[in-house]
Amino acid sequence: MYLAQRVIDGSLHYTLSRSYEENGWWQSEDLIDLGPEPACFVKGCAEGGFSVDAAIAEALRGRGAAAGPGELEELFLPFAPAHLREVRQRWWQRPSRRPRRVRLLPPHRKRLEAQVGLFDRRRLWYLTTGATDLATIGLVPIEAFVVLGDKSRDEIEQYLLAREQRLDPAGHRRYLFAIFNLQHWFIYLQGRSMPPELDRPYLDQLFLDELCRVNGDPRFWMRDDPPWQLHPHLTRYATMYFDADWDWDPFREEDYARGRGAGEERRARRQGADDSGEADALFGRSMGELRAMSRHELTQLYKKRALQLHPDHGGDPEQFVLLTQAFEALLAECER
Repeated sequence: MYLAQRVIDGSLHYTLSRSYEENGWWQSEDLIDLGPEPACFVKGCAEGGFSVDAAIAEALRGRGAAAGPGELEELFLPFAPAHLREVRQRWWQRPSRRPRRVRLLPPHRKRLEAQVGLFDRRRLWYLTTGATDLATIGLVPIEAFVVLGDKSRDEIEQYLLAREQRLDPAGHRRYLFAIFNLQHWFIYLQGRSMPPELDRPYLDQLFLDELCRVNGDPRFWMRDDPPWQLHPHLTRYATMYFDADWDWDPFREEDYARGRGAGEERRARRQGADDSGEADALFGRSMGELRAMSRHELTQLYKKRALQLHPDHGGDPEQFVLLTQAFEALLAECER
């Protein structure tokens, strides 16, 4: 079960929805229209916490659905007052312990690879790491995308939309250029890293072609008949693209930092990711050993360490980002 945003009669509404599998495809179903203010269903408790109006659980049972223990509270948590959110997180959060590493059996791995396409992988990988060169996204272990498995298209889009809304608008250009893989159309550094220097009409056409290709892909929509016009799930990217200010110099330090969403301390750490001591700690190998490795050996080592450091597996997000950036730097050095 998940919370979805819908535009109804020009205003934003929220609905409780669920995903279900039918004929090999994952579909979605809206269960309850919560209206524009889900906060009205949040009720304070005498103990200082909060609960969700019992009418919601009753309505779900009427639709043949049932929420698990604490599931409704988790979904409505963003709409609770700040002091109630603090109480809820203090008294109801799970004990702090390192989660088990995700290990997929071959049938499950094959199923996940079939469900999660490259466009979804590029979006989640950018939102997780901030990496802009996604040409090697196919080398990232499929376990990194397990959060997108066994979900309908609508649930996936709602999950990614919630994360995209936290992006700095100044970083929208970089995000679009990366997730639609527009850089692969250009062989020169200018075209791959400096969008403002490209021929804007040509870039516009490339973007529209890629957008239409995704919109017409049955696998993306998880159904045999994709929409004949641009779906609202993709309309937001057209709005984001044409509203963006492309007159931007990516080599200006303040724009670079703002696009990455990082402060001075994190930028300093990132710049030091390829130092020998940092690389030793990240990969568990000396810089001499790393530079002597082939591309294949380096990629295998990166996959192993990425599984250990990935935030979804209990790893440190900062270390995971530094590992990815150090890997990209070593790959570039290997190619030279």
